[in-house]
Order: sequence, then structure tokens, then C-alpha cells
Amino acid sequence: MLGDSLPTATRMLSTLSNKFKSNPWYHQSYSDFTREYKMLNHMRLVPLSAPEPKRAFYLPHHGVFRETSDTTRLRVVFNGSARTSTGISLNDTLYTGAKLQIDLFNVLIWFRRYNIVFTADMGKIYRQIEVHPDDWNLQRILWNKEDRDTVTYQLTTVTYGLVRVPFLALRTILKLITDEGKQYPLATEVLFNGRYVDDMYRGADDIEEAKKTVEQVHHLCLAGGFPVHKWTNNSPSLLKSIPRNKHVNSTTVNISDSTIIHTVGLS
Repeated sequence: MLGDSLPTATRMLSTLSNKFKSNPWYHQSYSDFTREYKMLNHMRLVPLSAPEPKRAFYLPHHGVFRETSDTTRLRVVFNGSARTSTGISLNDTLYTGAKLQIDLFNVLIWFRRYNIVFTADMGKIYRQIEVHPDDWNLQRILWNKEDRDTVTYQLTTVTYGLVRVPFLALRTILKLITDEGKQYPLATEVLFNGRYVDDMYRGADDIEEAKKTVEQVHHLCLAGGFPVHKWTNNSPSLLKSIPRNKHVNSTTVNISDSTIIHTVGLS
């Protein structure tokens, strides 16, 4: 049974506050991250007058600097494995779900079949999936306002740092395919065979099929609330059909023998 998680979260917030004092850039980046969470309604403030719930978990959090990221350089990581007073963590109590992830080897073999290839990313895939309000209290975090008063927020979307995250994200994508996939058969093939977590890999043997596939991927993902960005491919003609602000680094990328594009941790 979950015990008291508030003391651990409080200590972690105190550690963060000390780091903020010595590193203004870290503080600003962290604040920007949490501000975006609030702006997108991915977390909501718990009123000070609200009673403490019988079932709650306070997620300790810290920032991780990602030097190679083209978008968010600092990501806030939530620790669902932090022990409560009973020695049990939230992750210990969660159902992890079935393995739905396609093996990376199969994705890469399938991807390399084509003359024209492209890759893309489903933006903020976890945070596009809402959590039932009954479970919001299991995703509480502490934060210091500018006046240094400590407040509590509830995270309202699927949150990385919890063991159930891969299953929830991939199960949602499979549901999207079931509900909307008949309208977009080329995109359905991508999400079934060419998806690795939030990255998508596909190709075609001619430019017209490639353009149709890109268009269908865009529409199918948007039907589920998943914006697609970070497009790369080895055909300048295909890349021109994609809005420039959706390219990697918002610049034209031509994959050639002399160009290295990192793909699922490989290059």
C-alpha cells in the first residue's frame, strides 16, 4: 500500500531551489518548462483549501539537460519509483501492460526497403493523452511560486517516469488506427510497422506515393491529437511539400552519402 510521499517530494524541491540560486539558466529553463505545462493545461493548480486526499502520490522531479535536442533543451523528469513511507512506490502498484512496441530491428529492416525514405516525430506524444481525473491525485507535484510559497499541481496527462507510460501511449495509437485508419491506409501501415515509440519511419519507391503517405500520416496523427514534426527525408522534392517549420531545425535536410541524420539513437 502506498504510504506518505510528501516528505520525499518536499526534500527534492528544496534541493532544486538551492540549485536554482546557483544556476539562473537552469532556473529559467525549468520555469519555462512548467509554464508550458500550465499553458497547455497539462497540469492544474490544487486549491490551498482543498483537503488532502486519502489516495495521493507526490512525484519528485528534477531537470535533465539534453544537449542534442532540437526543441526542448531541458526536460523535467518525474520519479514514479520514489519510495513512500511504506517502502512502496507508485510504480510498484501500476499495471505495466502488454508489450506493444515493435522490435527496433524489424522497424529498421522495413524502413530500408525503399528508395525514398522519410522520418518524423509525433510531438509530445505522452502529453497529448489525458489521464482520467480520478487518477490526477496520483500525479501531484510541488512547485515554488515566485513569492516562494509552495503550491501543489496535478498532472493531467500521461507522465513519463511511470512504468505504464509505453503501454498507454502505444495502446492509444492502436485505438487511433482502429477508429480512423480505414481512411488513411498508407499511414496505418506506417503506425503499425514503422513506429518506434514516438518516431515514425517509412518510404516509397516513387515520389507520388511518398507524398500521399506523408499527407496521410499528417492527417491520421492529427485525428488523434498528435502533431507531427521533425520531418527528414532523402528527396528535396518531397521535403518541399512539407511546411518548412515542420522540418528538423526548420531547415532543408537532404539525406545523402555525406549527410548524417541520427535515427533512433543510431547514425
